[in-house]
Amino acid sequence: MEIKTILYHGSSVSKTGLEQDQVRFERFLEHFIEHTPKWGTEALLILPDGKALLKPYYWTGMARISCMDTIAAVGARTDLSFSITKSLKAFESAGGYREKLRICAVYQPELMTLTKFLNQCQKLLKENISFSVGVFGSPENLDMIQELRRSLSSDIYLWIEPLSEISYPYSIEEEMEFRCIDPLFSQEWAYTSANKSQCLDRLFVESDGKLRLCVSCQYMEGNWNHLTDQFPAPVCGQSICSGYLAYGGRKDYQHAAVFGQYPMFRIPWKPKAYFLTADKVLFHNLEQEDSEFLLALKDRREDAPLFLITSLPYKEATRHYHTLLPICGGGIFAGGAHIVLNKKGRQPRREEILALDPSIIPILEEKQSEYGCRLRIFKNEDTIYRFTMEKPFSRMWRESEYEALMEFIPSRSFRCFIENNCFHIVPANANEKNGIKTISHWLSICPEDCVSLDNLS
Repeated sequence: MEIKTILYHGSSVSKTGLEQDQVRFERFLEHFIEHTPKWGTEALLILPDGKALLKPYYWTGMARISCMDTIAAVGARTDLSFSITKSLKAFESAGGYREKLRICAVYQPELMTLTKFLNQCQKLLKENISFSVGVFGSPENLDMIQELRRSLSSDIYLWIEPLSEISYPYSIEEEMEFRCIDPLFSQEWAYTSANKSQCLDRLFVESDGKLRLCVSCQYMEGNWNHLTDQFPAPVCGQSICSGYLAYGGRKDYQHAAVFGQYPMFRIPWKPKAYFLTADKVLFHNLEQEDSEFLLALKDRREDAPLFLITSLPYKEATRHYHTLLPICGGGIFAGGAHIVLNKKGRQPRREEILALDPSIIPILEEKQSEYGCRLRIFKNEDTIYRFTMEKPFSRMWRESEYEALMEFIPSRSFRCFIENNCFHIVPANANEKNGIKTISHWLSICPEDCVSLDNLS
């Protein structure tokens, strides 16, 4: 059973106190870190008591979770009644990755003035934190909700949570007013027939360890603190999925694509970086600076930065891709051994070169005559980052030769690949995936927000 998304519901601080809430959360945290990698868990949404976020323990806990390679998103649903500066300081002091942090900010006019709430949102924007804003759809607050929409940046999604139809049936006019603000506003989904088969990849955990499929379901047998490989039988017990925390996590939620892989955060997904494997592009697309292909790339670059991926070393790439590289914000070169982020505005130039172990040079030199090739050593100052065993252009490397040479090259330290007449050797961790991960970290975005343009041509 795969549990892709977990929701954690914190204690009611007025009943348990902050100390007990911290103990419970830290117990949950240790179990989460130990067991979720084998469950396939990728996201955690925390529903804490508002008073608890005033303390650092949730922030340091989210930071620890963001450090997990298996986690893509972690965050909290909150009324923003905490110090953003102090909370982010606690998050970063614990090593947190900002690009994985998500905030669902719910505006409750009875708790905070609109001006103060908007100031808090502005701080999140300034700190480059991904967030959405939500409000309960009370018609008597329509003017305030419209003002909230006007005051927020157009990039921020404002979602409106429908009131229960039992307590308030919306008129057609009221529903249309709310849809003008939130195009996804609808009572239809709030009263979808329950179907537990659509909810088997998520889990709702109470602070005392009790388990449910979602916020509305009946409790299942077992307890979070004893959950390892055997999951309890799923139980629903509801006739309808009432509220976004119930229906928003269903596999068949029709608007899930709007929010990407983790719709529970209600943050619309959009590309934050584009990557193009230049070696796959037909050369005629790159001959002229005004080619249709390059113009299409420039259009995409208006939405998000563009990065080049190539097996060529950086200097060779600047010559070979002289029409393409100038419109890129950097790239992944030499098969992932050399990564570059260009300076742009206040963004500094970043560069990472993965060093190769030179101990195999004598072996490679000895094999030159056997395979009819020459050894090329690529260096940046004193750092060796790639070896290439290059044959004459008309002679290709055969699979049998590749396998024979690989017997002398330890795979723990090196990654090898053939490219026509060249046998390339780079560090074991030099590859496209890790290169994208590095650039994403420099840009404070998630790798999941990066899009390949390899099919553009």
